[in-house]
Amino acid sequence: VDELEKTISVASRDPAYYGLDEVELSRRRNWTGSARNQVFLYVFHHSFTYFLCLYYNNWTGLRIVPEQVILQISFIVFLLAIS
Repeated sequence: VDELEKTISVASRDPAYYGLDEVELSRRRNWTGSARNQVFLYVFHHSFTYFLCLYYNNWTGLRIVPEQVILQISFIVFLLAIS
């Protein structure tokens, strides 16, 4: 995503050279911003789920994590992150 943002910034300096207009540059900026948010939320969701599994295992002494509980908690955290 960083490389895409660098490319867009280079193209925005001389859009006529690259055959782009301001609408297309804006569309590409929005797309890269959205992609960055989606990657962050995906990594955050999976990292937090992994953390919950470790915490639950250490707290209860069990080796198995009830998948339904982890999914519910991680879904709530995901909803809080996007709001």
